Amino acid sequence: MTTGLRGDAVATWLGPKSGPPAPVRWANQLGRPLERFVNLDEEYLVNRALRPHPDFPAERLEFRDGLRALTTSFERDARLNFLGRIAAQQDTLRLIRTQVRTLKELDQHPEVCDQEIRRPVFVVGLPRTGTTILLALLSQDPAHRPLLMWEGLDPVPPKRGPDRRLQRARGIIRGFNYFSPNYQSIHPMSAHLPEECVLLFMPMFSTPQFDFQCHVPGYLEWLRKRGLGDAYRRYRDQLRLLQWQGRPTPTSQDSGRWLLKDPAHLLGLEHILELFPDACVIQTHRDPLKSLPSNCSLYAHSRIMFSDEVDPRELGAYVAGGVWPEALDVALEARKRLPEQNFFDLRYADFMKDPIRSMEGIYRYFGLELSDSTREAMRAYLDRHPRAGDRVHSYSLEQFGLSAASQRMRYQAYCARFDIPPES
Repeated sequence: MTTGLRGDAVATWLGPKSGPPAPVRWANQLGRPLERFVNLDEEYLVNRALRPHPDFPAERLEFRDGLRALTTSFERDARLNFLGRIAAQQDTLRLIRTQVRTLKELDQHPEVCDQEIRRPVFVVGLPRTGTTILLALLSQDPAHRPLLMWEGLDPVPPKRGPDRRLQRARGIIRGFNYFSPNYQSIHPMSAHLPEECVLLFMPMFSTPQFDFQCHVPGYLEWLRKRGLGDAYRRYRDQLRLLQWQGRPTPTSQDSGRWLLKDPAHLLGLEHILELFPDACVIQTHRDPLKSLPSNCSLYAHSRIMFSDEVDPRELGAYVAGGVWPEALDVALEARKRLPEQNFFDLRYADFMKDPIRSMEGIYRYFGLELSDSTREAMRAYLDRHPRAGDRVHSYSLEQFGLSAASQRMRYQAYCARFDIPPES
């Protein structure tokens, strides 16, 4: 095991205000003798999660093999510190309970499965290739129905009492901001705004998202071997459930055209078109020599919230040879077998040069209506959100021990296929 940087040393290579604040570091240091008392055993977590649901048999839980792979990798691979173990325990309990509440709601309302999801729009692409700003712009269209963070974290409203899902989501955001002060500059999040639909895969323990947060290669090995068909069918059920509930908002009137985004959809394009044959899929393409180190930096900022051992060179090799290059290869192979009319390829360079023109191209390609009011809303969003992220988010291949020449060779065919220009 590589011995990573500890304490203040982490911020030396990520930049100021990148690591957890002093009280968090002190708590982790003082809590080391107590780490063994934070139980991450699968059976313990299941039994504890089901206490509020005594009528729900444990054998009905889905994706137990994924939960088992994840908790095993927490213990064997993740190098979690004291607060990291507590966070992993509490988040896993939350996800189990979310799955239980979702399954119970689907049992009680079988009519949910009669909901039709018409022509959803999917944003896919490697992490750090412009998918977040693309989602934000498309969300300005009132014809779109994006997944909001608060409902993605918990798609089932309470049976009685006030609905506090938005407040709970805001609490999670405050925790992220405290543990990693620079995280918002890299990946902006807000409880009431559109968020990645990976939130719907996490209760099924079937997503690479866990690997962003913790070093869990054992879990990823399980994920590679397990088919994603069951996870995508349950994902569709959750979309139906949310659509059945209805949620008119100032930016979405529940038209039925879902707007969804997750880089991990690269692994599931065939499942998407099997379940949503009329889907509109927008795939983003950026120079990998820029997106790769940016992704490494996002991994680092995520993992230092939960571990005192984060080594930049080890992390660079792990990300460069890990699930995302593999996901891109899987997607490119899948697209050879899938109808091309379902896909629009968006180059990052073109998108950044003229975002509105790119939007016009997307709408024209899929035969969607881009109204003047939506076009103006998109321009107003761009005016309110100038691209300042890269001034805060500093990264390089060398910082993570990666060679530009070897990475250029690795992605040479991909860049040629989509005519992706190199970024300076």
